[in-house]
Amino acid sequence: MRAARWAPRAGLTADLLHRHLHEVAEGQLQRTCLARAPVCRPDHLVGDEPTSMLDVSPQLALLHTNAELQQETGLAVLLNTDDQILADHWCGEVVRMRSARISSPPGTVS
Repeated sequence: MRAARWAPRAGLTADLLHRHLHEVAEGQLQRTCLARAPVCRPDHLVGDEPTSMLDVSPQLALLHTNAELQQETGLAVLLNTDDQILADHWCGEVVRMRSARISSPPGTVS
């Protein structure tokens, strides 16, 4: 199973990948989703608050895992988050939305 390859990188044991939703903690669920994501070899991944249930240490592990995943597979990630620090570290380009208006990233012309 290809997801088992990513499980340790996401801070999981491979047995968690076979458990039902009610059998894992919320943070484990988020990490399991990331470990399963590359299995279908998608071109794009959408993350909606993907670290909202995690403490800082697991967040950092996921940032590292995501960087590896993107480098190894060429995966593009669209991240939706209120965590500005996470966005700045996870994303190559950040677009901010305030009061239903999109703010251009620094150095771009709108």
